Amino acid sequence: MFVSCIPNTLTFLRLAGALMLPVFETMSIPFLICYLLCGITDAADGFLARHLHAESRFGAAFDGCADAVFFLISLMIFLSYFSFPLWVWAVFGGIFAVKISTLILRYKKSGVFGFSADRLNKTAGAVLFLFPFISLFAGVDITAGICGVFAAVSAVHELYSVKVL
Repeated sequence: MFVSCIPNTLTFLRLAGALMLPVFETMSIPFLICYLLCGITDAADGFLARHLHAESRFGAAFDGCADAVFFLISLMIFLSYFSFPLWVWAVFGGIFAVKISTLILRYKKSGVFGFSADRLNKTAGAVLFLFPFISLFAGVDITAGICGVFAAVSAVHELYSVKVL
């Protein structure tokens, strides 16, 4: 019984960590530690749920909610902190349009609303998660370019896979 609570506890910790992010100075050591812990709990909760046979509808919904909160808070923080050149906005606008098209198409074809959890999407998600860390060493433009390539390839691949379903 206790073991089955571990994944949801990790999800709760991610949600709490995401809500704490705005308290810290952006890109400070405490901020980066909290952000990193949110990412670790995101990777660990699903893995542990599967391996401990503790998957549940509640856990899946709770995980999705915590993911959305973490993503939206991180997005708001980073968009207000970093100065992105116009080409970055254009690339990510295009990726956003492809992702929205994929959501709509997948829903129309199969009645499922969501994104694929394939390796390419997970890799793109990991690269996007690492954005603040990579940007410390490579700068915002180069890091945005790297993230853009991974996100674009993943988005186009997912759109293609939905079209052939």
